[in-house]
Amino acid sequence: MKPCEPNGKTYNPFPSEDAIKASFASLCIDTLAQRLFCSPAVMYRRLKQFNIINDFIFRHYKTLHTQSLDYVADSILEVLNNKEKLQEL
Repeated sequence: MKPCEPNGKTYNPFPSEDAIKASFASLCIDTLAQRLFCSPAVMYRRLKQFNIINDFIFRHYKTLHTQSLDYVADSILEVLNNKEKLQEL
């Protein structure tokens, strides 16, 4: 017998791939915010402005999640800094 939720659907205890990627992105945002002494909301807006969450973090998740958090943070900051400099031109 499979465990069921109250609505009768089968319960899946494993998170979806999208949920795992979202958790990883959240971890990245929090880490960057701590490193730059800003709030996660401010960091999220900076990343969202250049679509870095989708175009970099999600797109390269399979590689990034195998690296150290310091390496990932450095990589994301490099992308963000490059995009912000290009915007200034």
